[in-house]
Amino acid sequence: MKRYMRLYRVYLNNSFKILRMSTANFVIGFIAFLAIQISSLLFLQVTFGRIPSVNGYSFYQVLFIYGFSQIPRGLDHLYSDYLWIFSMRSVVKGEMDRYLVRPVSPYFQVICERVQFDALGEIVVGVVITLYAITGITFPNPGISLFLGFIYLITGCMIYTSIKTICASLAFWLKKSIYILQSIYGLSDLTKYPMSIYPPVVRSFLTYIIPFGVVAFLPSELIFTSTLISPISLTIIGMACLFTLLASIIWKKGVKSYESAGN
Repeated sequence: MKRYMRLYRVYLNNSFKILRMSTANFVIGFIAFLAIQISSLLFLQVTFGRIPSVNGYSFYQVLFIYGFSQIPRGLDHLYSDYLWIFSMRSVVKGEMDRYLVRPVSPYFQVICERVQFDALGEIVVGVVITLYAITGITFPNPGISLFLGFIYLITGCMIYTSIKTICASLAFWLKKSIYILQSIYGLSDLTKYPMSIYPPVVRSFLTYIIPFGVVAFLPSELIFTSTLISPISLTIIGMACLFTLLASIIWKKGVKSYESAGN
């Protein structure tokens, strides 16, 4: 573990060097993320300007779900963004070869290949929105709700990273899986709002098949009520662990079946 932490610092220092040489790209990306989030917030403001609540959820509660969903998504974007590039070209161009000849885990190398600092805009907006939403919500036990928030941020990151890893791993067999990754990842936009507005089939699909629903909506319900242990909490933690294990298995099988690009 110490060796991998030391190696990660080396990769991180290299990413900072790249950032210093391309500051303009970082600023543009940061502003772009802010613009996207602001436009979504304006949509929420207009919506709640006409209706007082959405399926029983107040404006501040919906705002909390939205903001809370952005934090693990932004963190995942920060440290695992290279999986997008991997799914698009690393297998078909034979770039995977260089990861296999080094005495370090290939997956670790892929994750460390790039730190996407643009994601800081997404994280900052998510934190600000969440903190603002808290001012309009009464929690039965603020201490427990805060603890749950940290726990579910971790499980949210696990869900995002595992789903991206599974989709990216399909490139070992399909050569390119970027379109699958884009399609699956796009479903996460559905879970920025209360999932109770969707039919039961859609809710089940977003909970057990493509479990983006356990990133923000289900955790938010427990945070609102300061519920420490319940069937929902077991579902959240169980799905996070299950998909992390599934991602590990699929990735390892993909590495074993990898064939270089050749001539």
